[in-house]
Amino acid sequence: MEEEKIFELTKNGRIFILLGSLSVVLGLSIDNYLLIIPGLLFWLVIASAFVHYLTTQDVSFDVDMRISKEYLRSRGLLAVAVNLTNCSKKTIRIKTTLRFSYHLQSINIPDQLYLKLESDQTQKIVWILLAVRRGNAEIGPIEIAVGPHQQLFKNLRILREITTIKVLPQRPRINIPWKTKKELLLKMVHEFAQRVRGRGDEFFALRDYLPGDEVKHIDWFATARHDKLITREYEDERNLHFLIYLDLGSTMFGPKFEHSLSSAVEVSSLIRGTSHDLAVIAYGDNVNRFIVPQVGKNELRLMLNLFDIEPLGVESNFINAVKFTRTNQLNHSIAIIFSDLEGDLKKKLQGLHLLHSMGSRVIFVNFSTMAFNILASSEWIASEAQNIEYREILDNIFPSLVRDEYSNREAEVRRILYSVGGDYVEINGYEDNIILALYRLMNKYAPSHRLVQEALGR
Repeated sequence: MEEEKIFELTKNGRIFILLGSLSVVLGLSIDNYLLIIPGLLFWLVIASAFVHYLTTQDVSFDVDMRISKEYLRSRGLLAVAVNLTNCSKKTIRIKTTLRFSYHLQSINIPDQLYLKLESDQTQKIVWILLAVRRGNAEIGPIEIAVGPHQQLFKNLRILREITTIKVLPQRPRINIPWKTKKELLLKMVHEFAQRVRGRGDEFFALRDYLPGDEVKHIDWFATARHDKLITREYEDERNLHFLIYLDLGSTMFGPKFEHSLSSAVEVSSLIRGTSHDLAVIAYGDNVNRFIVPQVGKNELRLMLNLFDIEPLGVESNFINAVKFTRTNQLNHSIAIIFSDLEGDLKKKLQGLHLLHSMGSRVIFVNFSTMAFNILASSEWIASEAQNIEYREILDNIFPSLVRDEYSNREAEVRRILYSVGGDYVEINGYEDNIILALYRLMNKYAPSHRLVQEALGR
């Protein structure tokens, strides 16, 4: 392991020498031993530090650092085991410091430990670190301070071994059974295949006959058994193109973006379980990342690339992202947009119209600012602050004019989406799950409900 030796005076050490020199000079000038003696004591400490430095030049250490995981979830625990061996023939006292980035926090012992090592003795140290923030965290280097008076003189051995740990977003609290996910996927594929591609030729299921269904698709045997008209539904065998638009704009900072990123990964994992195509477009003022996963080992790489995405401090421009889609000829797609209602709403609406003109089916997933700007749920407030009403907190954070403006934006987005045959989904807080939200949306397209929607002009 690469080792670097450092010996230097600190700022406190320079002040210490200056005070000692001034004390001696002033004591000699006025012939006052009460000033000379402290000055000589200062210089005695300085001399002992230099002697200790010269006598520990041959001190060397053998350090072995091991990490329990290479990937972990946010709020997860990571064990860092360090074996420190004194390879010299002297007994030394040291201060060991483990450096790590702000993504992690030590929860069992401080990052600085004072140790006494005998000759050829090995000491094992274990740090338990808590992952407090998503991103690429670094552990290392390890600093070993040898000798006394480290506040005055730095006598360090820096062992430059740096390990990178990838901290992934926190796992959603709600665990969705695979049966529910599979049912959702079948409903999404069937519904979108009809709306984007038209009717296919692969049998999907039997259902009640509805006005407008083709007579040739009526199953007469099933009709005779049930004494009512039963028709066959078909799905398209050809692949659908799913596009996930992930907003990286400045309005998506904080927990809102963390939840939207986890939701995008969850939907991506669901779609990648089929033969349908998937692409992820992360955009700010322009397209920042375009990810097309591949089958096999490279499929995991999609998830890791998504976890590396960070929000940008710029205003997002959804039109540029849609134009990028058109340039790459990704027409007739299923567009799932992870964004909010903040920023330039006009550009978002223009992008929705442009997607519709490209023959795409649009689902706008709004991560509600009203919910994500409250750092606690209503249940938490009810239990922790009995004297505070949740509505009072909302009123303080969002005045009536702000809430009215937000409602107007939501109504405008819904109107445009419904006019182009799109859908609107709202995520209301950290405990809301994207899979369940899409599942509720797909349940709206049951045959009976669809008939009612058509009668209402939807």
